[in-house]
Amino acid sequence: MQARNIFYVYIHRFADGTIYIGAGSGRRAYQSAKTRHNSHWNKLFQDLGSPKIRILKKELTQDDALALEMIIINRLKEKGKPICNITLGGRGGLGMPVSDETRKLLSIANSGEKNSMFGRQHTEEVRRTVGEKNKGRYLGEKSSLYKHTEYHLIHESGVTFTGTQWHFSNNYGISQSAASMLCAGKIDSIHGWRLFSTPIESIGKKGNRHGRYDHAKYHFRHDSGVEEICTKHELCEKYKLPSPSNIYNVCSGRIPSYKGWRLIRC
Repeated sequence: MQARNIFYVYIHRFADGTIYIGAGSGRRAYQSAKTRHNSHWNKLFQDLGSPKIRILKKELTQDDALALEMIIINRLKEKGKPICNITLGGRGGLGMPVSDETRKLLSIANSGEKNSMFGRQHTEEVRRTVGEKNKGRYLGEKSSLYKHTEYHLIHESGVTFTGTQWHFSNNYGISQSAASMLCAGKIDSIHGWRLFSTPIESIGKKGNRHGRYDHAKYHFRHDSGVEEICTKHELCEKYKLPSPSNIYNVCSGRIPSYKGWRLIRC
């Protein structure tokens, strides 16, 4: 069946110079924000009003229109033009297949000097500098994200651990994100591990570790030397602490202390 040449490629130009490239048929180029899924386009429409509309090429097959859309978007981005397209156009954003003819057009558009990265190479000095800065960046004590706070954790088998989140994650094969959530008090346990201040009976009770009615008991110590093993709410009530939310932040690891009270972790 012969392809129908009813598609076209269009451009929207907003008052601030921002460009949107699209492909479609019928009244697609003139549709309002209600029918568009591009959040950037919708915001520009709300802030600046309707864009100027121009049809760049018409009487195309769907594949040719989509391929041309992608080529134009790619060229505009290479030139640094203000463009609000979220994807590279075509069917790429939807993960749908394209025809051999379309693939050939895209290959030509992105090959050799037309590719924005063509001919660019880092010098040896730059490579060494980048390499040195990135050593130990993802995991390790040189990372800028490395936390030096030590935590006291206990396993259901009775094994205990005292150390940093990174060492805990590294020694027991637990992901960094899970270790961070455990030490911050956002989850009760992971693979049998829990904070020493989290009682076993509170584990698995949804909601018990959050809000005013947290029934978990914590080990607090004041700068004066006084120690208390109680719930967050009990501590606030007993010592008339004006901001219970700050004690909750102490227990979750967001702040180190409040009114001289801190959580005993090790």
